[in-house]
Amino acid sequence: MRRIEACEPWVLTWLDQQLDGDYWRHGSVRPAYGRIQCPVMLVAGWADGYRNNSFRTVEALRRSGVPHRLLAGPWAHAATDTALPGPRIDLVPEMVAWWDRWLRGVANGVDDGTSPDRPAITCFVRSSTRPQPDLDTSAGAWIRESWPTTRSAPRELELDARPPYAVTPTVGVDGWIDCAGHLPYGQSLDQRFDDAASMTWEWNANALTMIGQPTARLRLSVDAPVAYCSVKLCDVFADGTSTLVSRGSLNLTHRDGHTAPSELCPGAVYEVGVELDACAYSFVAGQRIRLSVAGADWPNTVAPPAPVTLTVHGGVLHLPVWTGPSPYAPPKLVPGDATAAENGGVVTWRVERDVLARETACVIDHGSTSEAPYGTATERYRGRVAVNSVTFAQSAYAEARFDLAWPEASVSTDATLDLTADESSYELTISLSAREGDELVGERHWHRIIPRL
Repeated sequence: MRRIEACEPWVLTWLDQQLDGDYWRHGSVRPAYGRIQCPVMLVAGWADGYRNNSFRTVEALRRSGVPHRLLAGPWAHAATDTALPGPRIDLVPEMVAWWDRWLRGVANGVDDGTSPDRPAITCFVRSSTRPQPDLDTSAGAWIRESWPTTRSAPRELELDARPPYAVTPTVGVDGWIDCAGHLPYGQSLDQRFDDAASMTWEWNANALTMIGQPTARLRLSVDAPVAYCSVKLCDVFADGTSTLVSRGSLNLTHRDGHTAPSELCPGAVYEVGVELDACAYSFVAGQRIRLSVAGADWPNTVAPPAPVTLTVHGGVLHLPVWTGPSPYAPPKLVPGDATAAENGGVVTWRVERDVLARETACVIDHGSTSEAPYGTATERYRGRVAVNSVTFAQSAYAEARFDLAWPEASVSTDATLDLTADESSYELTISLSAREGDELVGERHWHRIIPRL
């Protein structure tokens, strides 16, 4: 009951903090990496939304002479021995070896990454695999490599101009959960349909391998004061299947930083940089590289506040090309579970189109029951987000229920959220109720209108 009285939903705080500043800096390692003085082991997943600190943190730690190691696999935001996609590994031996070295002083030869002749990363390099929302295993290979490495260097691909592009706010539904974890927060689908609603450029992949973070420099203009830019890098098969490799997005009013956004001057040409997600990826022979640029990546990010047209006048794609091979022997890793700990049979994950209403919606519904100390815990989540393809008006609804049951008593909470987004603001209504058995013991309601920055 004290917690209900004292705590507010974090979404209210986050929407109050739409710009960079003390709130976000307090919990961020970047850019003050020099504060870190203890040995660091990082674990990252290429299907996880937290992958981007990987290479840049390792590079910063090496500059500071701090012992470090990066273990990066194909996984989502879940345990490495049970996650989708595999190959899955047992993380415990890797952690024990690190702690033995740096807490117990055991000379076990574990990587420390502080010199060029010692590998800093153990990395799974994905290779061309057809997309599935519940892909079990990605093709690819494990390598060990120093970082930064002389075997990786940027390669530039020129982007020619494109005619004006009327932004489609529903681009993104085939890759709509960027921070993938347990289902239904699954992996990206075939991107060809989103690609068809975007501006695209293509090249022969020539069996190219990338390790690092791609970036795109674009010269563009818009016809509205607020616009977004979404950039995706895909691996295209001969039959047209398009696998998402890496993505990045930018609110163009934040083109000069996230502390003081400034509106765009319609018709003016700006040069902007978009950093794509960290990746390790190898295109097999015969594949093509596709870059797609759109004005939305919905609902992974909120769509623009109003209809807008985007014009790309040219640019450059920078790819972190790795020439290999690594001089280090491949790692010896203990395999994880043969199958993932996921059950798609109890999950709703659906995209809906209301043709006459011009509305697209994404819907989820999932939950589980698990053992808790002396009892059971049951959780259930439902949600729906929608956008109008004509007006760009957006809405979201979510509800969550949590139950704890023991022989002596049972308690439960129910929470709901309604959100609408228009050109100028977000309007939220949130309700929370808590019960012991059938008795209502706590209740709170919030209603806020927060300016859209």
